[in-house]
Amino acid sequence: MRDNKKYFIAYSLLKKSFPIWFVYLLFLLSKDLNYTEAILLDSFAAAMSLIFEVPSGIIADRFNRKKILIIGEMIIMLNFIILYFSNNYMLFILGALLSGLGDSLVSGTGEALIYDSFKEQNETEKFLEFTADINKWGFITVAIVTLLSSYIFDLSNELPMLITIIMQIGCLFCICNMSEPNISKERNLKKLNFIDEIKQQKKIIKKIVATEGLVEIFIIYVLMVEIISNINYSTQAYLPYLGLDVKYLGGIMFLFNIASAIGAKMAKKINVNRKIWVALYAVILLVLSYKNIYIVIGVLFCSRFINGFVWPVISNETNKRIESEERATILSYQSLFSSIMPLLIDPIIGLGFDNYGISKTYFVMGIIAMIIYIVWILKTKITLETR
Repeated sequence: MRDNKKYFIAYSLLKKSFPIWFVYLLFLLSKDLNYTEAILLDSFAAAMSLIFEVPSGIIADRFNRKKILIIGEMIIMLNFIILYFSNNYMLFILGALLSGLGDSLVSGTGEALIYDSFKEQNETEKFLEFTADINKWGFITVAIVTLLSSYIFDLSNELPMLITIIMQIGCLFCICNMSEPNISKERNLKKLNFIDEIKQQKKIIKKIVATEGLVEIFIIYVLMVEIISNINYSTQAYLPYLGLDVKYLGGIMFLFNIASAIGAKMAKKINVNRKIWVALYAVILLVLSYKNIYIVIGVLFCSRFINGFVWPVISNETNKRIESEERATILSYQSLFSSIMPLLIDPIIGLGFDNYGISKTYFVMGIIAMIIYIVWILKTKITLETR
């Protein structure tokens, strides 16, 4: 299983450093899409992921996680190929649907496979350090790619996508060289009919609700995905709008990712009430709405630093609370909840960007995040007082 860790590191670093992600919005705009059309593609992907998220987790838990990963990554590559060769929006929608299907197969499955590799060797206490290191080196790798991505995009709008397709082939190579942990092979693989399967899923949902702290982690995960993804997604358009010369964008993004790498290094030392993360991002959004480029860049540094430790901590805290035989399924439920939010909210955010500007949209998002935090704190206080 040592090879699993080695190949999972390579797989993760490749996935994190696809050059297309750092110019993705610019790439779509170069295909003559507007903000709304571009963000709607994410909504189509989220809708597909919503449908297949939990079934894919169940299949991964019941059968073979490695094979599910391979199928998922091959489907994701089809989306990249469509985006590279096509200029037709209907084909872009098809690609987004394929991307959503592929993401649903991949999400939770790789994490379940590698966590069970640690569990099989009685090394689960090392999982947080492992994921934190992946994130640290991932951000450093991303920083280097980011530094080059705008230059590559400037050479050719299509080149970042071509390089991404080649790197995606590398991801498939890494997965093919991983092996299914014995602890996963020994799962109960009895076949259930549809009614029995529904009953089984009801038990799992009840277990999620009954497991101490798990629902709170799910909520935090969903909120962080929605807030962080929209900030990161719009940064590449917002900074030039505020006056940053595009030729400096790669250098700024490089420094942002170094900040995230430092944050990831701190993950092992983080012991904070996770609700505070919501309040922090509410403040970050409100300050980002102030259209001063120097203040915005400074706040984005803070945001990227927090990015670094959020995901390893959430991953570790989630996996500690769930069992091996249900790991991919429960992680799929987590991803399912995080897919519902973009499906409902991202089109509204896209319309906000187009009609009112990024700054005003950030302000509204910040107010909403602060209201969520205050309501959550009051609800928690009332619950404790009534016990």
